[in-house]
Parts: sequence; structure tokens; C-alpha cells
Amino acid sequence: MKKQLLIILKIYSHEYELKVLDLYTAWCAKRSKNQQQLQKLLICSALFNWWYRELESLEANFVKHADVFGTSISKEVAESYYNEIIADIHNVFSKSLIKKANDIHSITAQN
Repeated sequence: MKKQLLIILKIYSHEYELKVLDLYTAWCAKRSKNQQQLQKLLICSALFNWWYRELESLEANFVKHADVFGTSISKEVAESYYNEIIADIHNVFSKSLIKKANDIHSITAQN
């Protein structure tokens, strides 16, 4: 599915990875009250893995609907449609995983 996604969006895998990191950082920032809390959310692998599965589900929906256009869809239109479809990622959260991430001891507190 990822290969289809890259073809539709007309981007390389490293561009996709940057897009995912930007999305995840923005998602975490929305759920943080300060920089320390943001760092805790960003480093929690369980939270990221859950979030990424949610993103993949939305991306599968995007591929299903955008695939009918094949390569005829422009890069700009594909990206706009992708952003519209995955916008719901900002409305999901796992209360238990966010709590788990916030329970992580910060590096500065350990020193």
C-alpha cells in the first residue's frame, strides 16, 4: 500500500517519512502543555506505533479512493486530497498511551 501511496502522491519515500514526522510532531504538540510534555510524547514508541496505525488506516482510505485516477491526478490535487482525508488524524487520541508517555521520566529529572 505504501508504494501505491507514494505513486499517487508522486513523492519519494524520504519525503513521505518527513511528512509523517511533521504530522506526528504537530499531533503531539496539540496534546502537550509544554516542551517537556511534548518531548515525552514524541519519544514514546507505543504512542507513535498506535498513531501510525491510525494514519495507515486513513491512508488506505485515501489510496482506495484516489487509485481510480491512476497517474492522471496531479501532484497538487493528490496532496490536497490526501491532506483532506488524513485530517481526521488530529481528532484521534489514546488517553491511556498519552498517560503512559507522560509517566516517562525525563532525562533532566534523572540527572
